[in-house]
Amino acid sequence: MIKTSRNEMIMTTVNHYLRRRQYLDAGDVGQQKKPRLDACSIQDMALSYAVANCSSTGQTVSFSSLSGDAALWDQQYCRIRTFIADSAEPLRSELSQILFPSFVRIFLELIAGDQKISAQRFFAKHHSMFSDVEEAKQLIASLEVVSTRDDLTSNKIISEFRERKYSVTLSENHLLDFLNYLKGDDNLMMLQILTQHLDVSVKGPDIVESVVEDEPDEPHSGVLKEAPPENAPADVTTESLQRIIRKLKDDPPPLPSIHLYLVINAHKGPSCITMSPDEQLLCAGFEDSRIQLWGLAPGARPDPVPVFGVSHLRLANDHPEDIEARIGQRPSNVSDDIVLRAHSDAVYGLSFLTDHRYLLSASTDKTVRLWDMKTCSNVVCYRGHNYPVVSVDSSPVSSFFASSSFDQTCLLWHSARNYPLRTFIGHTRTVNCVKFHPNGNYLATGSSDMSIRLWDLQTAESKRVFSEHKGMVMALAFSPNGKYLASAGEDNHVKVWDLTMGRVVRDFKGHTEMVYSLAFSPCSSLIASGGHDNIINIWDVDKITSGSCASSDATSVPVESTPLGSYPTKSVSVYYLNFSKRNFLQAAGS
Repeated sequence: MIKTSRNEMIMTTVNHYLRRRQYLDAGDVGQQKKPRLDACSIQDMALSYAVANCSSTGQTVSFSSLSGDAALWDQQYCRIRTFIADSAEPLRSELSQILFPSFVRIFLELIAGDQKISAQRFFAKHHSMFSDVEEAKQLIASLEVVSTRDDLTSNKIISEFRERKYSVTLSENHLLDFLNYLKGDDNLMMLQILTQHLDVSVKGPDIVESVVEDEPDEPHSGVLKEAPPENAPADVTTESLQRIIRKLKDDPPPLPSIHLYLVINAHKGPSCITMSPDEQLLCAGFEDSRIQLWGLAPGARPDPVPVFGVSHLRLANDHPEDIEARIGQRPSNVSDDIVLRAHSDAVYGLSFLTDHRYLLSASTDKTVRLWDMKTCSNVVCYRGHNYPVVSVDSSPVSSFFASSSFDQTCLLWHSARNYPLRTFIGHTRTVNCVKFHPNGNYLATGSSDMSIRLWDLQTAESKRVFSEHKGMVMALAFSPNGKYLASAGEDNHVKVWDLTMGRVVRDFKGHTEMVYSLAFSPCSSLIASGGHDNIINIWDVDKITSGSCASSDATSVPVESTPLGSYPTKSVSVYYLNFSKRNFLQAAGS
């Protein structure tokens, strides 16, 4: 009897779950549980396929659907409340404007979807936070008596709210941060409410500009505030626009936020550091020949551990339950750190290929190795240099990569070939660094002979020679627009070269020791530099002075010693710098 009652409880729980997930109709309790093939229409299947395969992040809003279940509505709304509550001022105050109209829209969507009980639960859970808002009291009182679809049209206040948009005003930065949060945390239903039912305006110094483009509905501010007439005079004048444009041109670009990763407690310290293109994985090469990997996000670190340890021998008579119990279990002697070992000497260069699945490493054992990040294993060993290899860089548009060495040469490779395709000869001392041009057709090399050379990949000819440095060149960086090349090294100067004119157009000096790393911002207006003096400097390269452009004498370019921003890192030597697509500066050192 006890066993029967327990089975009934289990069946009741399972049927309740299946009904919530729409695998069973309301009358299918106790019957055979078969999936409802009609739960997903042809249109919904096409919609899901378009979202998964054909739409970009920005287009996802137009594909998303408001026909979700109550649990998903409540989950996303609670996430938004938590995000706003945890935000700092003034972001919290501005985003709080969105909570009330979103609360009302979700309640009305649940009523329109014949989910009366779920709507009442949602109302009871969240309405108390608006009880002190004077403008919301009248609408909340109207919502309390709404229980059917007919009430949505018969109630005048509710009907007006549904027909018109709720107007809110946000600053541009806060709006972008909120949109990025919605897109990045699977909040498509809330994102569509923001897009379709709210009229969002951006606050500016002289102009308020609408940023949400949608069908021309009549917006309203608060609950019942009337929209301005269509023939109202515009506040925007030619003078105000010209003033804003001049201000944007004259003012320096905004400084980025900096994420600094520090490698500590490492034997001998890292000799090189890089980050995967998707910013999920940090890699460091060490002088003891190892390469170590760290995941920068939950689940980002690859797991090369097999289902069964190498000491386990699978037999045909293994019991299936024993096999399932062992799946996913890591051997007790396996560390959480991922260490790649194949080189026999120090690793001085790391670079990811464009698909970020493969990692290249250059070592003083005269080899370059290719690593598969899925299995964390070495798949190819490239041999072509006669002396230690100190730098490697991959092409941004193909599977080509280049390596440089103590043998005063630079070699061009293809990841599918284990022999070099081109040899670039011209330097008279060690080639310390190598960097591909954004278009993938040119290659820059920096050497201990205090010169920089720009090479044509098709002909292996030297197209430019830059020789204004007074010491070894240790770092190179191309601007994303392809116009400029930045270089730095032993003389503590950061020089910016115009590739068309072949000469220096900016000369920065703010470091006191050797510079190891350089990075341009995505808009090519800023350059960051870091080195052994434990400082990250950010320089403005957007304003190439008219005097320096008109002059043909590179020595006439004045030396600038005041950066836009200077950030001490205490005792951290900076080996890696890179700007993310969201204008964050990623830095790493030890």
